[in-house]
Amino acid sequence: MSKIKIAIIGCGAASVAFIRSLIDESKFNNFNHYKLTIFEPALDLGVGLAYQDDLSNLIINRPLQTSSVHCSNLNEFYYWLKEKPNILKNMVVESNEHDDQRSYISRKIFGHYLKDIFEMTLSEASSCNIEVEIVRKKVTKIHSINPFIIEAAKKEIFITNYVVLCTGNNEPADIYGLVDTPRYINSPYPLELRVQPIDFKQNIGIIGNSLTAIDIAISLYILGHTGIINMLSRRHVHPRVRGKISDHNLEFFTLNSIIATKIQKGKFSLRDALRLLRKELQKIGFSWKPLLVENDKQKHLTQILKEEIEAAKTERKWQTLLSSTNQLIEECWYALDNKSKSIFMKYYQRIWINNRSPIPLKNAEILLEMAENNLLYSTAGLQDIKYINKLDKYTASSKSGQQLEFDWIINATGPSRHIEPKNTLLYNLIEDGYGRENSFGGLEVDFETSSLLNKAGEINPHIRAIGHNTIGVHFYTSSLEMIAKRAKKISKNLIEFMIKEALDG
Repeated sequence: MSKIKIAIIGCGAASVAFIRSLIDESKFNNFNHYKLTIFEPALDLGVGLAYQDDLSNLIINRPLQTSSVHCSNLNEFYYWLKEKPNILKNMVVESNEHDDQRSYISRKIFGHYLKDIFEMTLSEASSCNIEVEIVRKKVTKIHSINPFIIEAAKKEIFITNYVVLCTGNNEPADIYGLVDTPRYINSPYPLELRVQPIDFKQNIGIIGNSLTAIDIAISLYILGHTGIINMLSRRHVHPRVRGKISDHNLEFFTLNSIIATKIQKGKFSLRDALRLLRKELQKIGFSWKPLLVENDKQKHLTQILKEEIEAAKTERKWQTLLSSTNQLIEECWYALDNKSKSIFMKYYQRIWINNRSPIPLKNAEILLEMAENNLLYSTAGLQDIKYINKLDKYTASSKSGQQLEFDWIINATGPSRHIEPKNTLLYNLIEDGYGRENSFGGLEVDFETSSLLNKAGEINPHIRAIGHNTIGVHFYTSSLEMIAKRAKKISKNLIEFMIKEALDG
């Protein structure tokens, strides 16, 4: 009897988490009657876009001791790193053995950890007699279902029984239609490569002021940029700075409360979610209002950063509380009715992410230094950006009537939530009816199993998706903690389904 064939499309961090969980589940169930084929054209396997070899100052936005690709061992990376003293020297923020909350690590070093885990996983697969084939090609189309006919580069065809989509982040959306202009960077990573053509005396406009924008601004500064850098955004939402975080158990905003509310009312609304969160905040003596409004429009960036830096020198209990919502945020998002989701995405999503993903203190101090030296500005109320051919400049206009000129524009809005034609594989899946797009982005998948839904809304357990391509169904798709948990759930369900099919078949 021939072995079951599983195709894994993409080999970044999500893929590593999934394959590792799949091998673990295979060992637990004593089931190895399958072959894995991994499709990935990139030279480095396991790192994806986020953890590729890039500038050392690009750091993981989580403390060192809570970064991991293992769902039940959050400090695995920490102990892996302790065994690599030669790598430890390259830490961006100096380690403090008494305060690991202040220790952060370069993303490319985390990439070394991912590659190491991937190699260990392949070794584990081999010891379990699970064959793994790596195909260095990009998959462009899936022609049929059960079995799947996969088309890769140069129209090479592969047949498989199962597909797991680990396709990584979509390209950022070209919001202002600048992609064909001379000095516009739509996708900023790898930064080391993308910023090479920039004259460091030129003025830079960065679209956005979130984590990616901060990455870009700090990288340019460290590389010696002396021109003005301006982070341009629609909202008055500036970075929060991470204080010391401890453990916290939620009492009111719990999964049981969400379920009970939904049973009692027949739905779970944003108002219900805010009511539960407000109770949690009241218990620690913190008002909910500062967490759901924009920054004071009258405050300059330097003042905001100074206040944040000072506040971050102590424990910020509200940050601890928001961090603890990882326990149920996915279930909360899934439970919300669509009207509430729309309201949240329009008015609160940007503010929530900003509060939930504070930047390290070291980065805030660099930003402050830049702002005080008149090298960094932040302009809110962005309305439009145009390239003026006659001036060979970009002009950005704001709601207040400001007109700003730039030599370069860099898009830091992050990966697009929606699937566009340039995302060939996913777009073709939708066009052919094998998948459909969720109204809040990404592919429509079953919440529990991550199985793809086709155009008619039917679940296909033979094709699963994990990572950014499920962003409308799963709220946090950039969090490795969440991805690792989801990888375990998907792999467990997939192994059980394959065993059942084998027995029935």
